[in-house]
Amino acid sequence: MKNGDVITEVNGQKVATGKELQASMRELDGSAVTFGYTRNGTQGTVTVEPVPHEGYTLGLDYGYDYEKTSAAGVVKYGFIEVKHWIVLTVQSVGYLISGKVSTKDLAGPVGIVDMVGGQIEQSKEYGISMVLKSIMYMTILLSANLGVMNLLPIPALDGGRLVFLLIEAVRGKPIDQEKEGIVHLIGFGALMLLMVFVMFNDISRLVK
Repeated sequence: MKNGDVITEVNGQKVATGKELQASMRELDGSAVTFGYTRNGTQGTVTVEPVPHEGYTLGLDYGYDYEKTSAAGVVKYGFIEVKHWIVLTVQSVGYLISGKVSTKDLAGPVGIVDMVGGQIEQSKEYGISMVLKSIMYMTILLSANLGVMNLLPIPALDGGRLVFLLIEAVRGKPIDQEKEGIVHLIGFGALMLLMVFVMFNDISRLVK
């Protein structure tokens, strides 16, 4: 299947909304499943053999159940959720540095607004509760991203400042403020160039 295909059947059962697809997916027993779909007005089918999934996903998935918990449980799972997004963000930075993720996948303010809008549109049919949950998930994701990126050892960011403080602690004397300022200025200029590049990526994706 390709991006843009519309699922219309699950094992011969008609589905017209995300809710109906979710209900159909919950009835599966782990054996092969046949999806009916339309692509540019043409109908097709594809049979998929389920395999265990490992790793993280970003966005909304089908087939998730909910369980009530205590206030302590809410705090506990809140920390787990934040840890999940922080680990995912660190891994993403690693993938970007190693080349496993393309720089074209970077998103800035324009891309973020587009993603949030897409999440809200997908959640509408499930009611205001799901819309609010989607917004909260995106808020956690953005906070984790900003926190991790701000602590990277890059001049002009807090992480860059921490590097200078560490150097001062090792040397036992402060670094020349003028020289440190020049380094931060260069880092700030590089960040601005990166923002222009990311903005160009965002606009290019929207135009396509």
